[in-house]
Amino acid sequence: MVEIVDEVIRPHFVREEEHIYPAVAAAGQAGKEFVAEMLAEHQELYAAFNRFAAAVTAEVPGDLLSSGELILQFLKSHIVKEETQIPALLKNED
Repeated sequence: MVEIVDEVIRPHFVREEEHIYPAVAAAGQAGKEFVAEMLAEHQELYAAFNRFAAAVTAEVPGDLLSSGELILQFLKSHIVKEETQIPALLKNED
Protein backbone atom coordinates (compact mmCIF):
# COMPACT_ATOMS: atom_id res chain seq x y z
CA MET A 1 0.00 0.00 0.00
CA VAL A 2 2.93 2.36 0.59
CA GLU A 3 3.76 2.20 -3.13
CA ILE A 4 0.15 2.99 -4.06
CA VAL A 5 0.17 5.99 -1.73
CA ASP A 6 3.49 7.28 -3.06
CA GLU A 7 2.92 6.56 -6.74
CA VAL A 8 -0.82 7.17 -7.11
CA ILE A 9 -2.50 8.97 -4.22
CA ARG A 10 0.09 11.65 -3.38
CA PRO A 11 0.52 12.67 -7.07
CA HIS A 12 -3.27 12.71 -7.41
CA PHE A 13 -3.53 15.10 -4.47
CA VAL A 14 -0.87 17.36 -5.98
CA ARG A 15 -2.77 17.49 -9.30
CA GLU A 16 -5.98 18.38 -7.42
CA GLU A 17 -4.18 21.09 -5.46
CA GLU A 18 -2.58 22.57 -8.57
CA HIS A 19 -5.37 22.22 -11.14
CA ILE A 20 -8.81 21.48 -9.70
CA TYR A 21 -8.91 23.36 -6.40
CA PRO A 22 -7.96 26.73 -7.91
CA ALA A 23 -10.95 26.49 -10.27
CA VAL A 24 -13.25 25.54 -7.39
CA ALA A 25 -11.94 28.41 -5.24
CA ALA A 26 -12.54 30.81 -8.11
CA ALA A 27 -16.20 29.75 -8.20
CA GLY A 28 -17.05 31.87 -5.15
CA GLN A 29 -17.03 31.91 -1.37
CA ALA A 30 -18.50 28.42 -1.01
CA GLY A 31 -15.76 27.12 -3.30
CA LYS A 32 -13.07 28.84 -1.25
CA GLU A 33 -14.43 27.31 1.95
CA PHE A 34 -14.64 23.87 0.36
CA VAL A 35 -11.05 24.10 -0.90
CA ALA A 36 -9.81 25.15 2.54
CA GLU A 37 -11.51 22.10 4.04
CA MET A 38 -10.12 19.77 1.36
CA LEU A 39 -6.58 21.14 1.73
CA ALA A 40 -6.78 20.60 5.50
CA GLU A 41 -7.92 17.04 4.86
CA HIS A 42 -5.03 16.52 2.45
CA GLN A 43 -2.62 17.60 5.18
CA GLU A 44 -4.22 15.18 7.63
CA LEU A 45 -4.03 12.41 5.05
CA TYR A 46 -0.38 13.17 4.26
CA ALA A 47 0.35 12.80 7.99
CA ALA A 48 -1.60 9.52 8.10
CA PHE A 49 0.32 8.26 5.05
CA ASN A 50 3.58 9.06 6.83
CA ARG A 51 2.44 7.22 9.99
CA PHE A 52 1.45 4.22 7.88
CA ALA A 53 4.82 4.16 6.08
CA ALA A 54 6.64 4.43 9.42
CA ALA A 55 4.58 1.52 10.79
CA VAL A 56 5.49 -0.57 7.73
CA THR A 57 9.18 0.22 8.18
CA ALA A 58 9.10 -0.45 11.93
CA GLU A 59 6.95 -3.56 11.45
CA VAL A 60 4.51 -2.55 14.18
CA PRO A 61 1.30 -4.46 13.38
CA GLY A 62 -0.97 -2.45 15.70
CA ASP A 63 0.16 0.88 14.26
CA LEU A 64 -0.05 -0.55 10.76
CA LEU A 65 -3.64 -1.65 11.20
CA SER A 66 -4.85 1.49 12.96
CA SER A 67 -3.20 3.89 10.50
CA GLY A 68 -4.36 1.82 7.51
CA GLU A 69 -7.94 1.79 8.75
CA LEU A 70 -7.82 5.54 9.38
CA ILE A 71 -6.56 6.16 5.84
CA LEU A 72 -9.27 4.01 4.28
CA GLN A 73 -12.08 5.65 6.28
CA PHE A 74 -10.77 9.17 5.73
CA LEU A 75 -10.16 8.65 2.01
CA LYS A 76 -13.66 7.29 1.50
CA SER A 77 -15.21 10.34 3.15
CA HIS A 78 -12.86 12.72 1.32
CA ILE A 79 -13.59 11.20 -2.09
CA VAL A 80 -17.35 11.31 -1.54
CA LYS A 81 -17.13 15.02 -0.67
CA GLU A 82 -15.09 15.77 -3.78
CA GLU A 83 -17.25 13.72 -6.12
CA THR A 84 -20.51 15.22 -4.88
CA GLN A 85 -19.54 18.80 -4.08
CA ILE A 86 -17.03 19.85 -6.73
CA PRO A 87 -19.42 19.48 -9.68
CA ALA A 88 -22.13 21.39 -7.80
CA LEU A 89 -19.74 24.17 -6.82
CA LEU A 90 -18.45 24.56 -10.37
CA LYS A 91 -22.00 24.52 -11.75
CA ASN A 92 -23.26 27.15 -9.28
CA GLU A 93 -20.51 29.72 -9.51
CA ASP A 94 -21.25 32.91 -7.56
